[in-house]
Amino acid sequence: MKYLIFFLKFSLILFVSIFVIGTIFINVTGITGINKTVGWAWDITKYIIPLSIIYFSTYLTLYLLKIKPNLIFSILSIALLVSCFKFYNFIFVLFLASILLFFLNCIYSIYLKFKR
Repeated sequence: MKYLIFFLKFSLILFVSIFVIGTIFINVTGITGINKTVGWAWDITKYIIPLSIIYFSTYLTLYLLKIKPNLIFSILSIALLVSCFKFYNFIFVLFLASILLFFLNCIYSIYLKFKR
């Protein structure tokens, strides 16, 4: 029964967060790429601000559900996301590393919550 209640709370907060973030994302992005002669190039710098909002809202959701994520992975994923602004040459690698650390941190913290 506690799994069902947790799932319902998490789903409700997740759907509200996705709606709010989706609305912000649609209004912020505008043109998402530049058509070059070699193909379509995606400008991922416009996704950093909405992605940071997703990070903070997910960590807030985990906090409200009393799930403790790993503090080191949380700080590292946010630091990698912020460093995308500084190191423009390595933006793709930093961006992917930040997303992977974020998802691993969330999945592992939820796993530890139900393991007990």
